[in-house]
Amino acid sequence: MVIFFTVISASANTGVIVNILPDPLTLPNSCKTNGSTESEPFGVTYLCRTFDNKKYWLDFRLNETDLVANLHNDSTILDIIETDLYPYIFYQITVQGSGSKVELISYCTYDVFMDLFGDYDDAFKKSLVSQLGG
Repeated sequence: MVIFFTVISASANTGVIVNILPDPLTLPNSCKTNGSTESEPFGVTYLCRTFDNKKYWLDFRLNETDLVANLHNDSTILDIIETDLYPYIFYQITVQGSGSKVELISYCTYDVFMDLFGDYDDAFKKSLVSQLGG
């Protein structure tokens, strides 16, 4: 399988534009790619920071694993919300890991997953939803 994508750093006013999913995403300027965009297997991670310097991550990876099965191996799943937002499947999964509750958000296509985790704020989550047609 071959996946073509483009990462463009835009002007300070527009943010970082990512063309991996069917819809382009504009991420905040605080987001920096973490790792090689030519890695095998495919994977690109963005580390982003909120205004109060909390960290969150966007991880783009191939859709070649069962997300829910992998989470069952490492933690206890408390809740799963699955929504069809063509061309995406949206997952909001709450897990109980080493002593704390964690929410994982994923947008998936047939080929690629985009996972969001960390200390993101609701404004960023709403921005993603609006950009991905949700």
